[in-house]
Amino acid sequence: MKKNIIESTSNKLHHLAALYIAGEIKYLKPSPNIKNKTYIALVKECKNLKEALENQDVESIEHSLKIKEKLAKDFYNLTCIKWRL
Repeated sequence: MKKNIIESTSNKLHHLAALYIAGEIKYLKPSPNIKNKTYIALVKECKNLKEALENQDVESIEHSLKIKEKLAKDFYNLTCIKWRL
């Protein structure tokens, strides 16, 4: 049962993140919850990475990848959700 809840939540969070990264959502509502703060930081870094890739800025790509990797680990440790974006 818990696995199904995690999978459902994961799908919803990834879908929301994809919409934000694609520019279809302009704002993510922050909250004092550490899980939410980590999620928002991770999604914003994914968007930064997308923009760096589009601009072919190698230094920014490397920097964003390092930050994204750390945030993805933090997010997994908090939620047990593996980040796929």
